[in-house]
Amino acid sequence: MIKIIDSNATCSYDLSLSAMVTIIQPVPVFAQVDPICEGKSGNPLLTTSSNGVSGTWSPVFNNLLTTTYTFTPTSSCSSSVQMTVVVISTNVPTFNQVAPICEGTFLANLPLTSINGYNGTWSPAINNLQTTTYTFTPTPISGVCIDFAYMTIVVN
Repeated sequence: MIKIIDSNATCSYDLSLSAMVTIIQPVPVFAQVDPICEGKSGNPLLTTSSNGVSGTWSPVFNNLLTTTYTFTPTSSCSSSVQMTVVVISTNVPTFNQVAPICEGTFLANLPLTSINGYNGTWSPAINNLQTTTYTFTPTPISGVCIDFAYMTIVVN
């Protein structure tokens, strides 16, 4: 309640004011997380938004399944937001197993293209003198998740 008195002090008025107050609640802003490869380590969900709102995500991050997460701000003055993180299945290059060989027997280079069509390279170099485990490193393909492949060649 406000009391207003005119300049001659002869009259006074009681005046009620109602005011509209607008409370601006910051909406947390996050950059959309790019799709991730199945099983990729680390949690890409930040706990502070780009406009400074802190909080937590639920459910717990799952790197095996596409999931929609809800960000709940620490302050009750901010609103929650959601983000879906897409998880892409990981493909594994497949190869025919090389049969055991006798020490010193000719051993051909391993194929640079898998049976299921992924290109890459093997390491270490072929060794026909001892049993060795070889690693196939696939050539990256945009938007496709490809895992490493392994083959042990037994040398008797």
